[in-house]
Amino acid sequence: FRSPGFSNIPRLALLEVAKVMTNGAKEYGRFNYSGMIDITRLTDANERHLNKFLVGQDLDESGFHHLAHMAANALMALDNYLTGNFNDDRNPVYKSKQLN
Repeated sequence: FRSPGFSNIPRLALLEVAKVMTNGAKEYGRFNYSGMIDITRLTDANERHLNKFLVGQDLDESGFHHLAHMAANALMALDNYLTGNFNDDRNPVYKSKQLN
């Protein structure tokens, strides 16, 4: 595996995610996403933004794109998963199941 190519990250999309994260830092505090959060809080937020986007709403109430919010939520969830800094409140019935 080669070293990660950060130039492969879409820059305009990353800028929109940075705007969402900066707004969140102002509203909730810097690095607030690192505080032992319920993982379903992030996945639920992702679903809400996805639903609004799919029914034709591009921007949320804060003026940022729903897809940027989704990317931010996914990054926060992944970061918390990788650091082990989250409350795993997923339904335990599904933890060992493979869904096709």
